[in-house]
Amino acid sequence: MHLNKYTPREVGDEDDAEHEPSRLDCAFFRTDTGNEPVREWLRSLPVEAKKEIGSDIERVQWQWPVSKPLVDGLRGGLYEVRTKVGRIQYRVLF
Repeated sequence: MHLNKYTPREVGDEDDAEHEPSRLDCAFFRTDTGNEPVREWLRSLPVEAKKEIGSDIERVQWQWPVSKPLVDGLRGGLYEVRTKVGRIQYRVLF
């Protein structure tokens, strides 16, 4: 299972002036050896799936909180973004 790491951030936080204001700061999970398995997985997908997943992650980032059917809460503060492309359901955990 691959996880994306999302850190809550309030709009207008002054501690990081280089970034545009957003509700959730988004970063790919990185292993101790520097691999980014989620990014690698996304790159392996068809173009249409990459675009849809990216669009859904962006929506969650800028419009948090988002609920079903796009986002489902699991347990212990773990959530999933659920993107359907054709007959395939893609899930990215955060």
